[in-house]
Amino acid sequence: MQIIYGGDDSFNAVVYGDQNPANLNYFQRQIESVSNTLTSVGQQFFADIDALREKYNGAEALRLMKAATRAAKSLFKPNKIQSIFDIGEMQHAPMVMQRWVMANPMVREVYHKQGCDGYSDTYKDMYPGMIGENHYDYRRVMDGVIREDGDEWYAKFYMDELVEGDRELSHDDKVDILSTWDIAEMFIKAGKEDPTSAYNTTL
Repeated sequence: MQIIYGGDDSFNAVVYGDQNPANLNYFQRQIESVSNTLTSVGQQFFADIDALREKYNGAEALRLMKAATRAAKSLFKPNKIQSIFDIGEMQHAPMVMQRWVMANPMVREVYHKQGCDGYSDTYKDMYPGMIGENHYDYRRVMDGVIREDGDEWYAKFYMDELVEGDRELSHDDKVDILSTWDIAEMFIKAGKEDPTSAYNTTL
């Protein structure tokens, strides 16, 4: 069973969805024309109505609706290591993949500066403050991976004792994780939607 988290605003955004832009524009024009002829009390009443309209049809509602829709789409994703190329799938990555997304040095740096959500409802950072080679999960991914340094190629092997319950990552596992890292870094550099936020917050 998987639970989709969200409050009343998320529920309303999903249930009621987007309004037709023509309807929204008509409603806005009606408010503006009527409110010009009203007393200050009447104008405040219409301002309150307009605020409610904006609450459930504005940018915040769209953000919440996107988050809930993406969560629903992710319900049937298997909880295994896999490549993730889509922002919605990354925001709702399976638990196994959350660990590996959060092992990416760029993601961790932003996370440690509190610049991204870091799967706050589900991810537990077992190595707080550790980034790159200081981070056990990073070493597990990069162990034996061939890297480029200018004109030279090299590979590092880390002699870590595996944590209880861990297994060695296969070549295919590492390819999937590294592909996902590339996409996560692309989203981080774009500075828009947070790839680690199930609520589709911005970076």
